[in-house]
Amino acid sequence: MNFSEVFKLSSLLCKFSPDGKYLASCVQYRLVVRDVNTLQILQLYTCLDQIQHIEWSADSLFILCAMYKRGLVQVWSLEQPEWHCKIDEGSAGLVASCWSPDGRHILNTTEFHLRITVWSLCTKSVSYIKYPKACLQGITFTRDGRYMALAERRDCKDYVSIFVCSDWQLLRHFDTDTQDLTGIEWAPNGCVLAVWDTCLEVRILNHVTWKMITEFGHPATINNPKIVVYKEAEKSPQLGLGCLSFPPHRAGAGPLPSSESKYEIASVPVSLQTLKPVTDRANPKIGIGMLAFSPDSYFLATRN
Repeated sequence: MNFSEVFKLSSLLCKFSPDGKYLASCVQYRLVVRDVNTLQILQLYTCLDQIQHIEWSADSLFILCAMYKRGLVQVWSLEQPEWHCKIDEGSAGLVASCWSPDGRHILNTTEFHLRITVWSLCTKSVSYIKYPKACLQGITFTRDGRYMALAERRDCKDYVSIFVCSDWQLLRHFDTDTQDLTGIEWAPNGCVLAVWDTCLEVRILNHVTWKMITEFGHPATINNPKIVVYKEAEKSPQLGLGCLSFPPHRAGAGPLPSSESKYEIASVPVSLQTLKPVTDRANPKIGIGMLAFSPDSYFLATRN
């Protein structure tokens, strides 16, 4: 295995481009773009303040640098190094910044999640989206990049709004009937939208009527006989009597044998081992922390 020379890095800001050709890294207020094969510096950009977030566009032609403390976003082009864009949110502040799927729009979330500002790099137009909710995953796009789903909080209730990404016009707006909406996620095929709550429930919504198709819980004890539970068990080592040597080797003479494991079907009911969260501290880890669809949209995985 070969290792490259060590180079400086700030705040663990280092990302590969989506096409795998470039590597972007940050050193305080400088953005360094390297060739992946040679690690030679291709471009060196200087930002106005210390960089706190970087993100490549989907086509790997642009890269944004967010400076949350100053409410600034600077965008750099790899094809035209002399071109750059500066977005200043002013007194509204900035807490998050991301690309749209087309790589030509930037979505900035202001402080206190008062609104999302959509900036167009092509037309220089600006669109505003109100009431975004501060949650684990409040924005999700369809795989083809045509639609965006946004989690909202207004009048003490949770909502989801569907926007058309070509002109950022509102397409649908509906109530999620959740206690505290934590995140939303499109399925890869775009046919369903997953909505999960802090009460360990995931709801699957139809993409036509936006009504709930089914609901999945996150119980600590599994009683349903239709659910198959696999339990990891360690294989018992097999003694090969014909391979024994005399006199026997010392214990520390050779490498330790690696233990092998297998999966057995457990009989229900099954009680899962859980760790009780520390509730007397700030921001306790409660609820579903991760949700993911399989690439074919047939399976759904959640983590408590």
